[in-house]
Amino acid sequence: MRPSALMIVAVMIADMGLRSDAPPTEAHHGATGSTAPDAETPGKRPGSEFRVARHGFAFRNSFSGSPLPTALRRATSGWENALRGTIERNFELPKEFGLCGGMCLAAADFFHAGLAIPRMETPPQAGTPLYEYLYQRQVESWGKASVYALKFLRWMRLPDTGTDSPSERSVAELGTIATSVRAGELVPIGLVLVRHAEEGARNGGKPWENHQVLCWKVEPREGGVGVDLHVYDPNFPKDEGVVIRVSNATGDGKKPAPDRPVMLARLTSSGKATPVRGVFAMPYERKDVPEELARASTDHEP
Repeated sequence: MRPSALMIVAVMIADMGLRSDAPPTEAHHGATGSTAPDAETPGKRPGSEFRVARHGFAFRNSFSGSPLPTALRRATSGWENALRGTIERNFELPKEFGLCGGMCLAAADFFHAGLAIPRMETPPQAGTPLYEYLYQRQVESWGKASVYALKFLRWMRLPDTGTDSPSERSVAELGTIATSVRAGELVPIGLVLVRHAEEGARNGGKPWENHQVLCWKVEPREGGVGVDLHVYDPNFPKDEGVVIRVSNATGDGKKPAPDRPVMLARLTSSGKATPVRGVFAMPYERKDVPEELARASTDHEP
């Protein structure tokens, strides 16, 4: 298997939300652009009702152990064992990893099902029903044929400035995100945080150092200088104040300057700021919460 193909496998099994911030179903395509959401659809809740502290997971996006799927982790023979060995020889897999995309999609699933989300503050262990569900949703967050994992890789290679930069490409994505959110959708968003590391370079990053969040509100900023995307960020549980701030660069600090690049950053309620190279909408297809987890959810949302 070629190194490039191995990289794709590694991206699929690892998570774009690695801890870089230390301390049969009903389909709703939303940001895929295929259909407009209908707030009156039976069983469908408008995303504007989403509240991070209530509908997001209470534990942080921080898992320990092997990021490999259960079948590979437990394999002792056969092609699964051979694949695991190939991956482990070619990549330095993280011992701590995240499932941010899976957490975002699962939170949306619980929300739309009207089920209270599990409130434990410690991440579930591998092999438990909740962990396996989050892992499955993580893989599904990449879309068919993992096209969005490949999109992360492509955007990592884009230049920092210019019309083909991630920040400029984000402008078109913002329209898709805003339209879907204002129509009542919850929209997963990919955050490109790092650039591709050229061989021998020190200023690049790994694919799994990017991230995924869930947007539930779009709010124009005063003076028309940009917008705030209000998001559930699995790296900051219970934090209602996390936003992706999109600002029009200005020449004098007041008026937008069309010839200057768009600026993006993630802000938390504590004031922590993280530069963001680019954002893009990712697909969400609603899925039923597994029966075992649904039964354990004794409290239902009103």
